[in-house]
Amino acid sequence: SFIASGHNINGLRCQMFRLLKDMNDENIYYLDVERRNGGYLSYEEYRNITRESKIGISIQGEGYDTYRYLEVPFFNSLLMADVPTIYIPNNFTDMVNAVFFKNLMEFQEKLNILKSNPDMITKITEAGYKFLMENHTSLHRAQYVINELDKIK
Repeated sequence: SFIASGHNINGLRCQMFRLLKDMNDENIYYLDVERRNGGYLSYEEYRNITRESKIGISIQGEGYDTYRYLEVPFFNSLLMADVPTIYIPNNFTDMVNAVFFKNLMEFQEKLNILKSNPDMITKITEAGYKFLMENHTSLHRAQYVINELDKIK
């Protein structure tokens, strides 16, 4: 699934919407959260769609980060994301606990590999959830900030 705000999208997000639409695959779900039935997608709907998806696509938006980056593995879907342009301490590892791509061509290549290997999807998804829970909960983030502040003292 690919769920994103569509009114301000540009760059890779816009290209991803077009690509997924052009793929015309009934197994691919993409949605502009702001245009659904003239309103916003509720968090419950978003959560359920993400939880039901085998793969969740996360692409940086207007900033350098997105909640979806951590929500996708939390909801037990495989995180498939563009390569982050910011430093993320103890980040996921490509093809181990997430899948990263630099452009749409690489996205399609890796998506085809995953679609032809359901066991790989399961393995990466499980590793992603485990890695998230061991390294990226709110408690981990708070401890990281405290540790960094202690270094400044």
